Amino acid sequence: MKGRVVSKPKQIVLRDVRFEVSQAGLRRTREENVPNVHAYARGFVRDQDVEAVRNHPDCVRVRYNPHLFDTFVRADTEEPITSAQVLAIDGKSSFAIGVA
Repeated sequence: MKGRVVSKPKQIVLRDVRFEVSQAGLRRTREENVPNVHAYARGFVRDQDVEAVRNHPDCVRVRYNPHLFDTFVRADTEEPITSAQVLAIDGKSSFAIGVA
């Protein structure tokens, strides 16, 4: 289902993830300084433990801040990313394997 939030759990693991940012929503956030939902991680739910992803040797932390970046980025290098093989969300922290 396109454009519909299907889940917002505290912990989830997704596979075949695409990171998307609505440019119109990003512009509104910056101009009005009011948060709005405009950035997404789209993927398929995977039956895997968040800790298994976090402890994987190729795991990197992922972040998004509309006031600092136009896209999702690797937290360590601030390099823009658009996809990941696996993404684990644990509260407000996100960890990915196979980012591109």
